[in-house]
Amino acid sequence: MKLKKILKSVVACFAMAIILFPAMPTVQVNAAAKAVETRYINGNGVRLRKEGWTGGTVLELMYDGDEIKFYPDIYGSDTEYNYMQRITTKTYGYVDHHYTRSNKK
Repeated sequence: MKLKKILKSVVACFAMAIILFPAMPTVQVNAAAKAVETRYINGNGVRLRKEGWTGGTVLELMYDGDEIKFYPDIYGSDTEYNYMQRITTKTYGYVDHHYTRSNKK
C-alpha cells in the first residue's frame, strides 16, 4: 500500500515537471531582463564582442561616455564579460565589465 502512494507521488512530481519545464527559459530571461542597468563606457576603443571572451569577434568599438544597457546577470564564457546593448546603434554584445561605470562622469 505504501509503495502505491510513493509511486503516485513520484508520477505526480514528474507530471508537474513536464508541465512547468517549457516555461523555465522564459522565467530565466524575464528575471535577467529585470536586472538591466543603465551604464556608461569607461575608455576609448572598448570592444563590443559577439562572444563573451577575449577572442570573440569584434562587432564595433565604443568610446568614453557611450550609454549602454548592462545585463549584469548574463555572462559570456569568460565571467569577466557581461552582455549589454549599445544604445546609439542598438547592437547587443559582450564587453569586459571593467570598462563600464555607473555614472556619466
